[in-house]
Amino acid sequence: MKKDFKRFLITWLVLFIIIDFAMGAFGFKKDRTKTIPTDGGIVLEAIKDEITIGKEVFVNIKNYTDQEITVTDENCIPLLKTFKYETGVWVEKEIPEGYICEHPELINVVLQPGQDARYSFLQWNYELFGELGRYKVTLEIDKEYTSPEFTIKKRGFFKRSWDFLFYKPIYNTLIFFTDINPSHSLGIAIILLTLLIRVILLVPSQKALRSQKRLQEIQPKIQEIQRKYKGNQERIAMETMALWKSAKANPLGSCLPILLQFPILIALYFAVREVTIGGAAYNLYAFQENFDFSTIHTIFLNTLDLAEKNIIALPIIVGLLQFTQMKLTFAMRKTPKQKTPPKKKDDGMPDMQTMNKTMTYTMPIMIAFFTATLPAGVGLYWGTSTIFAIGQTLVINREKSDEIQSKNSDEVTVKVVEKTEEEVKKETKEKYLPKGKKKKNR
Repeated sequence: MKKDFKRFLITWLVLFIIIDFAMGAFGFKKDRTKTIPTDGGIVLEAIKDEITIGKEVFVNIKNYTDQEITVTDENCIPLLKTFKYETGVWVEKEIPEGYICEHPELINVVLQPGQDARYSFLQWNYELFGELGRYKVTLEIDKEYTSPEFTIKKRGFFKRSWDFLFYKPIYNTLIFFTDINPSHSLGIAIILLTLLIRVILLVPSQKALRSQKRLQEIQPKIQEIQRKYKGNQERIAMETMALWKSAKANPLGSCLPILLQFPILIALYFAVREVTIGGAAYNLYAFQENFDFSTIHTIFLNTLDLAEKNIIALPIIVGLLQFTQMKLTFAMRKTPKQKTPPKKKDDGMPDMQTMNKTMTYTMPIMIAFFTATLPAGVGLYWGTSTIFAIGQTLVINREKSDEIQSKNSDEVTVKVVEKTEEEVKKETKEKYLPKGKKKKNR
């Protein structure tokens, strides 16, 4: 059991590292503020010297003065001015009039003496930084303070591929479903998007669930192999693989639907975030480039703000749904009692039931934690997807597995020709004899 638990922890640790790397690659994690020596005044600096076009632009502001400074006005418009270098002249980029501030926390942002802050231009990224080139940011208080120059550069191949394959399709589909529902509800759009994604992934997820069911049904045979060839890991592995092949069961197949969900979740996170802060027309396909982002309603069922984190109710609901789904997925089929000796506790063999129990209780906790740390729109997606998966699992569990039952009956055995100890010793001895002596012995 200890070995199984360690293996489970290592597997999920590797998975978390991959997710962490992906989040960093797509801008979920921010770079640390650079330390700049100064003798007073205000220090402005972009987070990076080079920023990919379309990516969120941050500016670090450090107040070294003895007075408080205001960074935004009463409409949450930044008092920071943005300039772009064009044909030898710095040209100011202005924010179009008519913006409605949907973020009260940005109204009259004030920095006390000695305080620093990181200001995001995400709501005006497209208007201010929608072109390639050199930029700088200024702030005028008692005098004008200017940041070092930074460059908006082209997307790399990886980022372009990501946008083409995942982000833009999900973003545009979300906008499409928002546009066609009468109330322009983002919650209804997320539910419709979830159902569409689940239908697209129906075939691989069905295969994965059937594979998981087969693994559960052949588990008694695997345990019998482990007891019979205890201590001979090579033989156990060989016979287990043969049994998997015979039953058409893939132990890695059940992981496929979960792995497919991760890039979708990342893309949905950025899509929900961008939609709720005013949208970005440059990411829309041509047929809906005139969509009015101000018509989107982010409050779902008059209670859930999909743009904000929900740290109590939604994580608990999603966690319970995930627990139900895991319970159904790992539900063991009743098998006839076998006349085999009981398995010893510390035989060192992998125990799938132990692994399944661990995942049943650990996975929902992790999903609930993720739900609490992300916008509620992402949690709504995962909850809807899990409800769909529960229905799918119930259908699979009710299927009559005639093929599996016949293969796992008493007649099903792994046809491996066993050799006596004398034959094994003889083969081993001949293996190390010279060629001439081998023929002589024969």
